[in-house]
Amino acid sequence: MTNSCGFAERETGSVLVVALVVLLLLTVVGIAATQMSESELSMAGNWKFQREAFYAAESASGYVARSPGLYDNQNITAGTPRSFSSPEGLLGHKQSFDGTVEYLGASAAPRGSGFEVGRFKAYRYKMLCNGYGPSGARALIEVGFYRLGF
Repeated sequence: MTNSCGFAERETGSVLVVALVVLLLLTVVGIAATQMSESELSMAGNWKFQREAFYAAESASGYVARSPGLYDNQNITAGTPRSFSSPEGLLGHKQSFDGTVEYLGASAAPRGSGFEVGRFKAYRYKMLCNGYGPSGARALIEVGFYRLGF
């Protein structure tokens, strides 16, 4: 038996079933898109926190460069690193740094430094800088440098 449109009466609910299947698929796609955007937002936040920790560690290397007391003539005993930390208020309240400066030994002045090789020495140091950012982010920078002297 057919209805006035020419379709069989048993097919009257098929549009409802197709609509429900399409609605289910759209719901699954929407949930997946929401979870993906939440994940990307979390990754972007973590990347920002890590970058802030790296900048704090970079600030530590600048702090050491402006603090000659960490690498002066009093720090020329190998194996006895000097510790430092960020002064209060130097960085934001969510960032800080600390680290060590360790004397490694002396050698001739490097070629191209502009200093007489037999007369000057290069006092070599290793600096370890830890930077701390929000949410426990941490970065470590290791830098080698030398100081020229007699």
